[in-house]
Amino acid sequence: MDIKHISEVSAQRYKNLDLDQGLKLSEGLNIFIGSNGSGKSNFIALLKLLKDSVSDNISSEKNGTTRFTKSIGELGESRILNALLSFPSKVNLSFSFTMLKESGDETYNLVLGLSILCLDKTFPQIAEEYLLTNVFKGDKYTDIIYHYRFHYQSSGNGFINKFIPEDSLESSYKITEIPTNEIGLTIIPQLMENIEHGQGKRLIYTSRRQIINLVSDWRFYSANNMNLKRIRNAEPEIGSPEKYLNPDCENLALVLDNLIQESIDFEDQL
Repeated sequence: MDIKHISEVSAQRYKNLDLDQGLKLSEGLNIFIGSNGSGKSNFIALLKLLKDSVSDNISSEKNGTTRFTKSIGELGESRILNALLSFPSKVNLSFSFTMLKESGDETYNLVLGLSILCLDKTFPQIAEEYLLTNVFKGDKYTDIIYHYRFHYQSSGNGFINKFIPEDSLESSYKITEIPTNEIGLTIIPQLMENIEHGQGKRLIYTSRRQIINLVSDWRFYSANNMNLKRIRNAEPEIGSPEKYLNPDCENLALVLDNLIQESIDFEDQL
């Protein structure tokens, strides 16, 4: 079964957002409406941070800058910490993904703890990261399984294990030399090069690939970037198969026409 969509995001001590209890998202299109300064842009920036940090089409630079450090730099480096708090501190982020199964839904939780030491050019470091699965039937959890847990007990160390929950760590695959400047999800293959257990590799690779594919396809739009006059006057590229809007939405007419041509029901749905 495939992971269907991101279902919830929570954050602690991140900018001006109070998401301790989590913000639930629906499958497909999500629209955020609010007054200036209410946190809409900061929330979208949080999702964009994850996308830019894990997308395969964004490569690390030759000077050692990773996808994560580049993305966190664009987000504001240490200024991601709520301005009312003092240094050092930690920003906690959690992204929940839902997999629908006949036997009961599963929720994959990707959790990141970012260490914020001071207000200078020191980039936030990843102090904690893990991916776990919550298996539940109805409204009751039946199991919690760690796929991996990095920087566990000490920085740079952790474990990978698809099957064993936290109370049986002695059976897990121990990993060392985990970098703190890259989201571990992106480098699972390198970290597991010396692990021979094929079944364990296949399962963790599948989970990793599904999350990365889903996140890489996210698209973000802001009404602040749209100009209705340009949208109305834009000349569509005849014959272009484009089915996704550009950030400024100038190709709206072309996209709508292509979607109508693809599905006879689309115009009625619209």
